[in-house]
Amino acid sequence: MKKNLLAIIIVALQIVNIALTAVLMIQVIKMNSTTLPVVASVASHLNIKTGDETQTADVAVSLEDTDVKEIAKQMKISLKVGEGEKAVHMVCDVSLLLNKNHEDYAKYSENFGTYETLIKDAISSVVSKHTEAECKSDMDGLKDEILKAIQEDVFNSDFVYKVAISEAVFG
Repeated sequence: MKKNLLAIIIVALQIVNIALTAVLMIQVIKMNSTTLPVVASVASHLNIKTGDETQTADVAVSLEDTDVKEIAKQMKISLKVGEGEKAVHMVCDVSLLLNKNHEDYAKYSENFGTYETLIKDAISSVVSKHTEAECKSDMDGLKDEILKAIQEDVFNSDFVYKVAISEAVFG
């Protein structure tokens, strides 16, 4: 009789535990849905990426307002050597997409060729910090890093709004 009574008490406590867990989860979900807009608002004011934004949403430049400048054909960049790996190079074509309507476009586009060495240096310094596996797995992240380096270090402007890497070969 004691064993049956003890089993009934254990089952009752488990049911109460499940009910309280369900109530707790409902409250957490409710609080999350109300605090998420506040966090997103604060993050946007502080220029912090929350992870739900995309780079293409930030820049909307039509194809008619785009000027494509080819930087390098068959640019060869040494990659970071991972543990147990041999030296690897990435060979790729790199082009920059420029916003023709940006205020800095006229200032830099006339003599764009003079900045080519600085641009190649920025590209090389970013890419050489990554291993082959990192480059292959996150090419979009690599393009974003290169874009940021060009915008901040070379031109100090965001009239270059996208980096295009094509025909990337590793070896």
